[in-house]
Parts: sequence; structure tokens; C-alpha cells
Amino acid sequence: MRLHHLLETAAIPVPALVADREIRAVSGDSRRLPPAALFVGMPGAHVDGGDYWAASLAGGAAVAVIGPRAARKHPPGPADPVVVVEDPAACLGRLASAFWGHPSRHLQLIGVTGTNGKTTTTHWIEHLSTALGTPTALLGTLENRWPGTVMTASHTTAPADVVHGHLAQAVADGVQRAAMEVSSHALAQQRVAGLALAGAVFTNLSQDHLDFHGDMESYFQAKAKLFAADMLHGQAVINCEDHHGRRLHQELGSKAWGCRLLDPRQRDQGPPLDRNGELVMCDLAMGAKGVE
Repeated sequence: MRLHHLLETAAIPVPALVADREIRAVSGDSRRLPPAALFVGMPGAHVDGGDYWAASLAGGAAVAVIGPRAARKHPPGPADPVVVVEDPAACLGRLASAFWGHPSRHLQLIGVTGTNGKTTTTHWIEHLSTALGTPTALLGTLENRWPGTVMTASHTTAPADVVHGHLAQAVADGVQRAAMEVSSHALAQQRVAGLALAGAVFTNLSQDHLDFHGDMESYFQAKAKLFAADMLHGQAVINCEDHHGRRLHQELGSKAWGCRLLDPRQRDQGPPLDRNGELVMCDLAMGAKGVE
């Protein structure tokens, strides 16, 4: 793909002094850059990847995309193929999506977030979808897999360039649906930028990761990003037994379906939910084959 077309497709202005050239990969990791790659220098808590733009070009990258802080610290010259953007983290996802042909738009992608239950829920979705005859991918903590492919996972939610690459490969392999774990770290760090979700699930929120988020409100706001209009184009399913879930359900309005577990004899108790449907299951037990 040509650089100027890639930038335009990702809604990034094309700098007048940066010549057009062929781009063969998009990566946010300066340690693993294939030839003719577009390198995105990601700002971090302690290190700004944009500081390594010169090293990335010397190592074979075709162009570097960096943030203002790195540009001030290590100013590129007029002849250097460097693009300066306000938010490199958001741009990495948009660039990777554009490079791979927007793969999340070519399958039903369901994102699952919450303190607990992400892995279990995505496995349920994968199992049920596969049982219905739909080729389905699973992206998450334990592994990334779809029919014919199994890969060890390095993160609960991989970096944006890796996520879009996995989805592109899955689409090429005939996958029609994907269930993906989405961590709060990934949402805060914009690792899911550029994705188009057909559905999203909120499981719960409890005190965890506060060393990263600082407080519960910031933690909640990070989780809520999964349900933003620019990312979620379908329906949300919210666990309303969790009080953070009830808040999210109210904020999303008609875009969200609420759910909860109740004793059938106590259906009228608890917070009100959507009344357009109700599923009641009685006499459940765990057996060798799961829920019976």
C-alpha cells in the first residue's frame, strides 16, 4: 500500500514534505520492524517510542509516525520521512485497520470487558457460535485461535497492530465471527482503536488495577470506552446485577440489553430491565458436560 493512500484512509493529514512510498507493514514495536514498515512510536509511562524514530529508519522502516513530545525532543529534519500526530496510540489502530483492509468490518466482532468473566464469556460465545455452524475466532488471555490456527497470547488484549493483523488473517481463513477479551489497560491505551464492534458485553467491575487507573471512577470510564458510539455499532449486553453495570445500562439507553440472574419466584424484584424479552431457566446443575 502506498503511504499517502494509507494516511488518507486513516484520516491522517499527508505532510507536504513526506514523499509517497510503498508500505509493507504497520508496527508499534521498534524491535521487530520488517523492511519498508510504517513505525508508530507509542508514548509510554516511562519511555516514548517516538524517541526511536531515527533508529527505526536506520533499521529499514520506510516512515515513522511520532507524537509532539518526541518531535520536540528529537526534531526531525525536512528530509526525514517522519509524520507528527497528536495521538500516536489512536493513529496506530486506525493505520493498522486501514493497512489490513478494515478486517473488523468483515466479520461480527464481539468485545467482552469486565474485571472478571472475560475469558469464560468469550469461550461461551465461541462455543455457541461454533455449534451454530459459524466459523469463529477467539482472541484473549489463554490463546488466539480460529479454525486451522492456534497462537499463544502475549496479552489479554494484544497491541492494536497485532489485533488487526489477527483479524485480517482470520477473515482470510473464512472466519465470520470473533469473540475478543478487552482489558481496561487496552481501552486506556487505545489498543482497540480502529475496531468496529457488532456487539459488546460488560460482565462486572470490582476493585482491581487501581494501581494503573487510580480510582474506581477512572476504572469505570476506561471500561465504558468499549461502548462508545465510534466503536460499538451494534447492541450491548450488560450485567445489571453489578451496580456499575446498572449505571452503564442507564447511560447507554436503548443501545443496551440488561440481564441478571433471578430466582423465577422473585421475577418482580431487582432493578427494572428491558421488558421485550425474558428467559427463565429452572433446575440448573453443573455436570460433566457443563450446565445441565
